[in-house]
Amino acid sequence: MPRLFLQHFASTCFVAQDDERTVGFLIGFLSADQPQVGYLRFVGVDPAQRRNGLARRFCGEFFDAISFAGRTEVHAITSAENTGSIEFQRRMGFRVLDGDGEIDGISVLCNYDGRGGARVRFALELG
Repeated sequence: MPRLFLQHFASTCFVAQDDERTVGFLIGFLSADQPQVGYLRFVGVDPAQRRNGLARRFCGEFFDAISFAGRTEVHAITSAENTGSIEFQRRMGFRVLDGDGEIDGISVLCNYDGRGGARVRFALELG
């Protein structure tokens, strides 16, 4: 994970360690241009630590932090191929936003980064 996130957005980023080894993290930040939005950028959990609720706890902490800052929405994005991430976002209550294409029945935004990659965009209303 890029260190700049932890340096500049520490109040909305979370890291879990076990014996000084990182086993999970969430990187998020408050949108500078959309005052109602908190942006969930990365969530990662060591495969050996999955299914124990760590990612869900991280999300809860992130939602609390951005709510405290007055944000009412969470936005997130993932690649169309990352089915695990898509399912996790859906289980967390996110809705898929409309895009300009579809892959495997899921709305995507094609060529999102200008390099041909399709992305699934999500939003979640807090409260």
